[in-house]
This record gives sequence, structure tokens and C-alpha cells, in this order.
Amino acid sequence: MAKTIKFNLICDGNPVRTIEDLQNNFSIEDILEYYKNKLLHRWLEVRGYSDQLKKVEMIMSSEYIEIIRQLIEIFDIEIKENEILEKIYILEYTNNRNKKNEKYNNFNNKINLIIDDYFIQYENLKKEIVIHKKDISFLKASCKKISNDFLKIFDMDYFDMIRTMIDECPMFIYIMLTDSKLRKYMLVSEMNENSSIVKKENIKNINYLITLDNFFDKDKVDEILEKNVIVVSGPTDEYWKDAEPKNKKIMVIRAGNKIVVRNAGKTGEEINHEDYMGKFLILNGLDYKCNENHTLRYMEV
Repeated sequence: MAKTIKFNLICDGNPVRTIEDLQNNFSIEDILEYYKNKLLHRWLEVRGYSDQLKKVEMIMSSEYIEIIRQLIEIFDIEIKENEILEKIYILEYTNNRNKKNEKYNNFNNKINLIIDDYFIQYENLKKEIVIHKKDISFLKASCKKISNDFLKIFDMDYFDMIRTMIDECPMFIYIMLTDSKLRKYMLVSEMNENSSIVKKENIKNINYLITLDNFFDKDKVDEILEKNVIVVSGPTDEYWKDAEPKNKKIMVIRAGNKIVVRNAGKTGEEINHEDYMGKFLILNGLDYKCNENHTLRYMEV
């Protein structure tokens, strides 16, 4: 009898031998690819996970989101729903882009077609952002698309686009402020000093509009971000209170003037209200302290 050859899956760059390994290194992109090419089925079979194999074989959906949801349930993966949606949106976009790229390889002399389609994709994305203005997972995925794939067009369009989003999709303003590339077009404090005079003036005007439209106002913050804004409050009696752990980036939106913040666990660091208010400060984790009953509002990056 031929000997069964056991093999490892590679998830998130790490070898996976057991279900526990799969849980610890779960990657939506990797596991979905293994599911589609049946390598997941073969791995379960040779590793003796017959119960999980039966459940995987019973998945009937052809929709990525539903397939991933069922795989997460089968393998008992701990992951937030919004993280699933964000990764699926990016995955679907990447697949569609790859299909388009394949098409363009057959028409590599038709440069104008590619350029036109590139601009059309960008304009369509802007429309989709407004349509999905309450879907933070879609907005985060769209922000990454602009930052990674459409930055050159955005560099030409940023002034009009940001002004449009202030009126039509204000939640996207906060999302863009969490992106290291896009926030440079919105905040004077992060403006590139080598930018042209016109661009510097535009960024100053955008920063002014964000201030004028009260994107720091607590009522507006709560209205726009709804459940996506995190609020902490109360005195800490001179002690640092840990709100978010290291490696979990957050953006400070608004705080009472007595609240001091720092990166999680960063001894010796104290960032006062005047040093972070209006700058949408991004921190690696969050500690804060306050001697009065003031409130701090922030969001996950």
C-alpha cells in the first residue's frame, strides 16, 4: 500500500500542520485559494481531519463572503465581521483588477484604452464610496485602493474629491485621515514642505474646511461615525490607563483639554491636548490619563 504523504499548507507565510496552526495563522486570501484549488480538502484528508473535511465539502455557495464565513465557522476562527468584509472587498477588487490586467495583456498596444479605463475605475469608485457611505468596511477598502492604486489620479483630483466627500460622505474624511499617504493632502501639520505653492494653499484650505465643518465636534463625530467611534472618559487619578494595546493603531479625534495621551506602554511620553488636538494623531495603541471627568474620542485605524 502506498504511504500517504503529509504536507503543510502555507498561511500568512507560516507552515500549517494542524488546525491550531491554521487558527493562529489564518489568512482569508490563502485559505480561499486553497479552498478553490482543493488543496485544503487534500490537506484535511491526509491530516485525518475527516469531520472538518465533510463540512468543507458541504459548502455549496459560490460567493466569496459566504464561503469565508463558513470556513471561519468550521475552523473556529476568531475574527471581526468588519475585518472579513474589508478583506473580501479588497480580494474581489484585486481579482477583478487581475482579470482586467489579463485582458490588457492581449491589447498591450492600446494604451489609451488602459488609461481611459483607469480613470473610469477611479470615477466609479468615487461614486461607490458615496453609495456605501455608511459601510465602514467598504470605505476602508476603498481608501486602500486609492492609496495603493489611484494615488497619481488622486494627486490631481484631491482638492475636488475631498470637498465632495465633506458634503456627501463625511465618514470617508475620517477614513482618509487614517491613511499615511492621503492625510498629507488634508493636514497642514503633515504637508510636504517640497510641495508647490498651489498645493500648499489647497491643503491649507482643506484643513480649514475640516475645521470649519466641525469634524472635531463631539456631536458631529458621534453622528458620522456612529458605532465606529470609541469613547472613554473619567478621571484616572494621575495614573495611566490603557485603552488599546500595542500593535493596534488608533486615531485620536477629540478629547477634553485635560487629557494626556501616549503610545501604549511608551514610558516617558506625554502628549498634551495642544500637541494633538486638530492633528488627528495616530498612535500605536493608546494610554491616557486625566484628573477630571473629560472625554476622549478615537477610532481604530
